[in-house]
Amino acid sequence: MENLTLTALIVPLLALLFNVYAYFHFVPQKKIEKKLFQRLWLAIISLSFVLNLAWEMLQMPLFKNMDLSWQSTLFCALASVADTLMVLLLFNVFALANKSFLWVYSISGKQILLLILIGGIGAVLAERRHVTAGSWAYSDAMPVIPIVEAGLSPVLQFILLPWLIFEIASRVVKK
Repeated sequence: MENLTLTALIVPLLALLFNVYAYFHFVPQKKIEKKLFQRLWLAIISLSFVLNLAWEMLQMPLFKNMDLSWQSTLFCALASVADTLMVLLLFNVFALANKSFLWVYSISGKQILLLILIGGIGAVLAERRHVTAGSWAYSDAMPVIPIVEAGLSPVLQFILLPWLIFEIASRVVKK
């Protein structure tokens, strides 16, 4: 939160553009399928924002200069929007790879492992970039993963939450 720059928004902006493209690419023409698709997207977006915001707020003590002030809370909300775009990006990449948005209704073990791997690697790369750029800094309470020097909490966030979000969304929005 120390040195958030406009360049920090480039990746979320690119994710937003890709997600808009994917929406129009996948939106079905049949009314029933279209409704399912839209409800699934809304469930993923809503769950992602709420769960990521909760995670961001809970991990506040692990970052320097973060407290329960409005500024820190707004920063967490902004981070949650970016996190939501990344979760939706994962959903859409997997939908493109599977040639169907319905992939989420039968997630295989291989897909779960791939989600975990992509989420973990993406989180490590993002954390390294943001810490190096000074966008935020870890407090002494943050467990840091050796070798990659990334905070454990944000990496776990993207290892666990995308799969959990897809699992809950697919159960809430029945096929």
